[in-house]
Amino acid sequence: MISNIYTQKYTLRITGIISIFVALLTTTADELLQYSPQGYGSYAYVRDFALWRSLSGHVLGVVAIPLLAIGYWHVCHALKLSGVKHTSAFFWIMVYGLAIGAAAHGTFAGVVTLIQTGATPATGQNYFLTYSGPLFAVALLCYASVSIWYCITILSKRTLYPKWMAFLSPFFISLLIALFQSSNIVPALGNILAPAWLNLAHVVFFTFSTCVLWHVQKDYN
Repeated sequence: MISNIYTQKYTLRITGIISIFVALLTTTADELLQYSPQGYGSYAYVRDFALWRSLSGHVLGVVAIPLLAIGYWHVCHALKLSGVKHTSAFFWIMVYGLAIGAAAHGTFAGVVTLIQTGATPATGQNYFLTYSGPLFAVALLCYASVSIWYCITILSKRTLYPKWMAFLSPFFISLLIALFQSSNIVPALGNILAPAWLNLAHVVFFTFSTCVLWHVQKDYN
């Protein structure tokens, strides 16, 4: 039994650390592929992007976004150890959402290529909305569904997580980032946060989850 306790504890630690690293990679990918210090009123800003920047942001995001599943496994495993049912179903919903999200992320490189080869910013935007819009809608639906389930679970059941962790649901953090950027209170900071409004939330969420579970003392049976 003692061996099982340590196995579970270190499994949560290792997967937590890996998930933080992956979330940092996906955040970096977003910033490389989309960041503009001038804001995002038009896609004209991508015209001056260097090839290394758009290519690295594209590849890094497509490769790393599905690996965020490690972080969701970490969270779902902690909830399963707490006696929560149906964690596997919600884990696989999120895995599917991450796969779709990676595909959506990859389409932005097409926008960059279009505009850099002479298309107007409006054409690039239409391309992005046409090919990425449906993908983002599906990914966001999965993201929101799993985050809401997590929040309700933490608030309604006794788990390894304290109740305040419910308010660090990643979708809730993403909404806060989006609201901050649209409020234009600190434009420079908002422009930095905006491209990574989805993945930066994972950095925060997985970091707090890993810290909270680091010294967990539950007797696993």
